[in-house]
Amino acid sequence: MARHYFTLFVAGDTPGSRQARANLERICAEHLRPDCKITVVDVTIDSEPAEFHRVLAIPTLIKHAPAPARRIIGDLSDKQTVLAALGLAAPTSPSKETSHDPETTRDQAD
Repeated sequence: MARHYFTLFVAGDTPGSRQARANLERICAEHLRPDCKITVVDVTIDSEPAEFHRVLAIPTLIKHAPAPARRIIGDLSDKQTVLAALGLAAPTSPSKETSHDPETTRDQAD
C-alpha cells in the first residue's frame, strides 16, 4: 500500500484541471514515487465523492495519508507552497493565502 494517498477533484478536461493533474504527478514523481497513490475524481462525471468530502472549489487536492489530512485548492503550480502544505518542505513565505481552516491551503495561481 502506498504511504502517500491523494484524491484530486477536477472538473472535466479544463486547463486548470489538466494543470493540477500534471503538477501533482510531477511532485509525486520527484518527491514521493513509488510511494504515492493518486485518485482523480472528475466531478462532471461523478459528484458524489466531492459532496461526501465537502469539496466546494475545483481543483481541490486532499491528502489522506500520512496524517494529518490536508486540502489544497488550486492548480498546484506553486510547488513550494504545495510541498509545505503536504509536509514535504518548510514554508517559505508568509505571503501565501491560507484559509482559517489550518487543513486548507489556497494555491495563489488559481
